Amino acid sequence: MLRFALLLPLVIVLGCGPPLINISGKVSYDGTPIEEGSISFESPDGNSPSIGGRIDKGVYQLEKISVASVA
Repeated sequence: MLRFALLLPLVIVLGCGPPLINISGKVSYDGTPIEEGSISFESPDGNSPSIGGRIDKGVYQLEKISVASVA
């Protein structure tokens, strides 16, 4: 029981924080996939930081993005 009481605060602290998500999609121009480039997303109000990544063969994938940065 003592071990559980000592581990519970650690589990709670490690579990806190905004959830992480993955964002992916396809990018094309006139129906042709963009071979390479970059993409960025910015909040409409400008209060959240922008996020972005590379486009490779018409596909982008952003991994482990904080929900707080896209809300």
